[in-house]
Amino acid sequence: MADPHNLVGASPTAGRMSATPDVPNPLAKETPVTRKSLLAFALTGASLLSLTQAHAAVITWDLGTPSGLLGVSQDYTAGPIVTITATGFVNGNFALATNQTALFGKSDGAGEVGLGLNDDPTQSGGVSEHELHGTNWIQLDVSKAIAAGVTNLSFTMGSSTGCTAVPCTTGGDSWRVFGSNSATSLGAQLPGLIGFDELLSHPLPTGFDFFNFQAVTGNVLVGSISGDLAEVPEPATLTILGTALLGLGFVSRHRRTGGSI
Repeated sequence: MADPHNLVGASPTAGRMSATPDVPNPLAKETPVTRKSLLAFALTGASLLSLTQAHAAVITWDLGTPSGLLGVSQDYTAGPIVTITATGFVNGNFALATNQTALFGKSDGAGEVGLGLNDDPTQSGGVSEHELHGTNWIQLDVSKAIAAGVTNLSFTMGSSTGCTAVPCTTGGDSWRVFGSNSATSLGAQLPGLIGFDELLSHPLPTGFDFFNFQAVTGNVLVGSISGDLAEVPEPATLTILGTALLGLGFVSRHRRTGGSI
């Protein structure tokens, strides 16, 4: 057997692995086309991301539509299917269903637009004015709107004329608003929300799911409710954004693996 320690006559390269020089992979080189594709996808993705950022949009529930005789309860929808619900009551005891009374949508223009009640005894030209009056109340349930992300709720009143101050002593119209977190409770009168104006916007405080409106003197209409809602990106925009992001991933993967575009 040959002596493994005797290296005389052995090849100088024996026992060593031959080294093969690294050969550059021409496909792994970033070509101008690859750089342009990456840049195009990046710009597209950035642009679409800026387009899909949420922005607050003002939505308004017009309580004069639908008009005419309604039921004791009525849903109103605004924006991307955000609903509030109005219910009429003959007095402040909301716990009894027998105290509910029919609503009436009024759309006569010039401040005479909003939600009232069918049983208004006040008449004009021999016809009921169909407004909120006396001991009656209109309750607005805004809980679904709040759950949908609506903020900064506000309201306007209609058909409120003849007063110059509160309490009204001139025989005109005035109103007040209560806040509650129960559909069966009147709640408490909200500070500052007693007035005699119409068509002016009044902010509603946070922390309440129900707002209850009453005419203090005369008869009035609950005109509208408004709020801010963060816009949701359109489905088509989201699809394009997803495609752009997939494209970015595709280009990045092929760049790492040395593939061609």
